Amino acid sequence: VWATPIWGFSDVVGRVMELVAAVVWLALLLLYLSKGAKRLVDDWRSQLFSPFIALAAIVPTLLAGGLCDVNLSVGRVLVIVTSSITIAIGGWLTGQWILNEIEDNSIHPGYLLPTATGGLVGALSAAEAHIPLLAEAWFGIGIFCYVLTGSVILNRLFLRSRIIPGLTPIIAL
Repeated sequence: VWATPIWGFSDVVGRVMELVAAVVWLALLLLYLSKGAKRLVDDWRSQLFSPFIALAAIVPTLLAGGLCDVNLSVGRVLVIVTSSITIAIGGWLTGQWILNEIEDNSIHPGYLLPTATGGLVGALSAAEAHIPLLAEAWFGIGIFCYVLTGSVILNRLFLRSRIIPGLTPIIAL
């Protein structure tokens, strides 16, 4: 949708891509949930995998922002609900990281997902939904968390042992 004014694509291309993304997200979510509650609880408690749980709410937040062009009322409600869920997940996980000892080897750039990325995606979607106060709040949360969490992650990447090889691609975050 954002490519339409920049590259001159038809609006239909963006809408189809959003629809495909929503279907893929839903399929992956259902596939993940089919693994059972034990798997979800284990991942939620894992220092390596818990930050990725926020993607279940970040993706629909982004899609809800695009929906605002089609149906503003529904899009706004979804932006508020999904971005709030994302920030709640980030807050809960951050609290767990503060209260529990985190092993140096488990800290990775994925820790930016539930807080910094969630806040910045929430800001973008809230702006699409024409909710400027919420967009400013999510942007502030996102930048604040990026600075705080980013400094811890950079410290870990520069001064500690190498990141686990399977997690190397997430350095791009």
